[in-house]
Amino acid sequence: MTETRLIACSIPDDLRTPVPGPDLTATTAADVARIIVAQDTALGEANDKIVAVDRIADECDAKATQQ
Repeated sequence: MTETRLIACSIPDDLRTPVPGPDLTATTAADVARIIVAQDTALGEANDKIVAVDRIADECDAKATQQ
């Protein structure tokens, strides 16, 4: 008979929170540029969180296959 084991991974709360986009209004081309930069920064932060969660999941999978 095969035994099933549950492996739990702990994901830190800071990786589980959304990254807010900028709340800016554009009236000039410079404003549009600032919004684009802010959006890009938020997207980069969100992607970093996804990579970190993926790394934790990979480590959890590795532990599960070792047992």
